[in-house]
Formats: sequence, C-alpha cells, structure tokens
Amino acid sequence: MAGHVVLVLVSLLLASCGASLAVEEEPGPHGALSGSSAYSQFAAPEAAPAPIASAGGDVPLSLSDTLAIAGSMTFYPLVQCVPQMVVPKDTSFLGAVQKLRTGDVLQAYYRFRRDDCGSGAERGSAAGNVSSGGSAPPPLILLPGLGAAMSSFGPELLRQLSCSREVVLMEQRGAALSVDYSTEPLTYYSMADSVLQLVDALDLTRPDILGWSTGGDIALLLAALHGERVGRVIALGAMAGSNHTVLPDMPDVFEPAFFNSLSLTQQMAILFPPQDPTFQSRVCQYLGGVTWMPHALTQVNSSVLRAQYLADKDFTTVDPTVWDALPGIENPVLLVTGTLDAVVPPVNTDLIAAQIPGAEVLRVPGWGHALVIGDAAEQLAQAVDEFLGPGSPEGA
Repeated sequence: MAGHVVLVLVSLLLASCGASLAVEEEPGPHGALSGSSAYSQFAAPEAAPAPIASAGGDVPLSLSDTLAIAGSMTFYPLVQCVPQMVVPKDTSFLGAVQKLRTGDVLQAYYRFRRDDCGSGAERGSAAGNVSSGGSAPPPLILLPGLGAAMSSFGPELLRQLSCSREVVLMEQRGAALSVDYSTEPLTYYSMADSVLQLVDALDLTRPDILGWSTGGDIALLLAALHGERVGRVIALGAMAGSNHTVLPDMPDVFEPAFFNSLSLTQQMAILFPPQDPTFQSRVCQYLGGVTWMPHALTQVNSSVLRAQYLADKDFTTVDPTVWDALPGIENPVLLVTGTLDAVVPPVNTDLIAAQIPGAEVLRVPGWGHALVIGDAAEQLAQAVDEFLGPGSPEGA
C-alpha cells in the first residue's frame, strides 16, 4: 500500500521545477504511460475539519484521524517545500537505468554499488563495473510499494544501503519504466514471478530482498513460497495477507478515485505522521530528494495502479496462502515498522513475527510508513547492514 502518494506528487513537483519528460517504450496491456501520472490534480477539502488531539507516546493514530489532522493544516508542499526541491541532489551513483526483456515483462532497474563511502567523493559504480565474485555479499534487491515507482525510495537511503553491497533497485511488474505485456490479471504472484525472472536473467544466486509496503508483502511471499531462491528478507511496513491482516480503519484509502480526492498534505500524511512537530520538515526533506531522482517524472499509470490496488485488496483480505506458509520460512527475516504507521498498523509486524521462526523485529520510534529519510534512514541502513552481514545465509 506504500508509495501511492508519490504517484500523484512527483509529476506536479517536477513540472514545477521545469523537469523534462521521460521517454518510454511502447506500453503493453499493463504497460507504462509515458511521462505522466494517472492523476495530476488534487481536490482540496471543501471545509477543513477541526484538529484532533494526537495520540500520546508512540501509539499510531487511526488513518481517518491522520487525514483529518492533515486536512486542517495550512501547509502547501508545492509552495513551502520549494527551497528544498530546487537544491540539486547527486544521484549519479545509481548509474544508468537498464532494461531487460524477461518473458512477458520488460524489466527496468538500476544496479549499483558506491565505491566512495567515507571518501567524501560523490560517485558510484554502474552495473557493468560491479564485481559479484569472491567474498562479496549477495546483491540486495529493493522493491517499491503500491502505485510507486523506483524513484519513491529517494536518494538518501539508497546512498547508505549501497555502501556495503551491490543494490538492484527494480520497478514492480508493469510499473513506471517497466512494461507488462501479459493479458492476465495482475496478482501478487505474478509480481513475485517478475522478481524471480530478473534474478535468473542477471544470474544472481539467492539475492537478499528488501521490500517496502506492497514490496514487503512480495518479499514475504518470496520467502514463504520460494525461499530456496532468495537469501535474507527484509519487509518494511508489510502485511502477509488473509483475514489475519489488521487493516487501517479506511482500508480503501488507495482506491484511485478516493485517493485523488485527498489534498496533497493528506497524501503526505499517509507517509509521515502529521501529529509529529517535524511533519512539515520531513515532507520537504523527502520531496527535496525524490524530485531529483532520475526518471522521477515517469510514474505508474492508471490501469496499472488499478490492477495493483485490486491485487492488494485480494491479498490482504482473502488469500491465506502466504500467511499459512509463514511458519515454514527458513530464511532469516527482519520485519521493520514505524511505530506511528497509520496505513499498515504496527500490530501486523508483531503478528507476522509470531508466525516466522527466528524473525527479528525493528521498531523505529516516532516514524510512520516511510523510513527513507533522516534518522529513520540511518537506523534502517544500520539495521540492514547488521542483519545482512558479510555473506550469504547458511545453506546458500
């Protein structure tokens, strides 16, 4: 469910900064839409609701209260975040985006590892220059969330993760720069298959997986159903499906028409808790990074967004397959949640952890659904580095 916020935002943000449109491949049935977002306008609330007192301590608010608080604010990100958005951010360490046809999917991804960590230089390695032999740790594959392109991660966390290992940042099936030529309905299983197809095409041996939100759901699916194909698994703000999932009080918040009716500030509040006094500065820091991601203007089109939403709804409310397989997972698993996450209630992390033998849990105090900037990104990167360690899990 993550990242749909970025779908509507980035086109407006980059257009306001004079960015040029990306050029796409021809879209398939679930393909990319060149240079535009599914939605480009925000419907402001007719009347701002009264402020609601925030919960004390590290107790997340309900999603409805979260949106009500954000709706009462006089905060306009497209205006007030401009000082952060116009400052260039170096993303050269990503190298060039790469595309590869695997079956019925045109995969889009970055493959990189920084060689300059601690040197003060701002440079990185593109895929062709990265050595995966010797004692190098397995690559780390990153998966974005529902309605989100690769750019939704922003540069801050990516810079930190790529200091210790090779990173493969990929689009979800058919999203943004990727094209899905299949005519079959999109499912979490076909999305997971796309990950495995890219693993095979790049000749990767049991790569580690880090998924954010829906990407975290896919990561758990891979561990539960294809554990022999992947290494260690990290799931951020994830759900494992079935009626055991604890949904927010507004489970259809990502239904495209409803989400498009929210104000920009309300959409940002889904990622960053609006009751936190640093809410506005966090939003501006995030937008200041995402704005400068390569191809950030190319987002998920309306047909793919709708297909992802329906796949997500089926998985989180009906399908018990992954949940039932959790106790059989043998891969090391790290579950991560922001303690103020309103869209994926943190109790889901506890429920999933109780089902997976030896699962580790990281709770990031004071943060919500997005852990990709600031001290949250630092905590996450450190925890990931310690969890993944220097090599493959036992038996790889």
